[in-house]
Amino acid sequence: MAHTGTSARREFLAGCRDEAPLLLGVAPFGMIYGIAALAAGVPAWLAQLASQLPEPAGIVEKVGRYPLEQLEQFNNSENADLYNQLLYLMGRYKYQQGEFDEAIQLFQRVTERSRFYVYARFFEGIAHVRLRRAQPAIQAFRAIIDGIANGVEGVEDTERMRNLAWLSLARVYYTAANRTDAETGDRTVDGRLLGNAV
Repeated sequence: MAHTGTSARREFLAGCRDEAPLLLGVAPFGMIYGIAALAAGVPAWLAQLASQLPEPAGIVEKVGRYPLEQLEQFNNSENADLYNQLLYLMGRYKYQQGEFDEAIQLFQRVTERSRFYVYARFFEGIAHVRLRRAQPAIQAFRAIIDGIANGVEGVEDTERMRNLAWLSLARVYYTAANRTDAETGDRTVDGRLLGNAV
């Protein structure tokens, strides 16, 4: 099929338009591979990449492999946001590894002024749920609700995070309200706790 100059140009431009997002996506991955070449210290931009790249990019794992002591170099007023982000990412790594107590400690160190505060509290709450610790999970989820009510920064979709916190609270209360006797298998429901879930 013969193409006129105009239609060929139109097809070429359409192809460029369609491929541009893919080409733009290649650049960040080039930077990721550059990380492997850096042997000492945690590069500041490494943590910043994590907020720009999709989850599968492996940034959480790369940050998580550094010892906590190396993060302390960023624990100052000039790098407060970066430090909190690194704590959050390292907490995510520990969480993914099933090291929930270590993850919780890292999430709890993220300050309320950080844009990662709400997300850190969410993962802290989920880690407590995984460890079957209802009371600290409730405190973490309530901190999200309070933080959003007080105008905490950095939450892209406050309504969604608020709803997730409320749903997580309800789940914790519901689970705590339902008890099964290990010997008899009899189930009892604590109406007070169940009422909190509703």
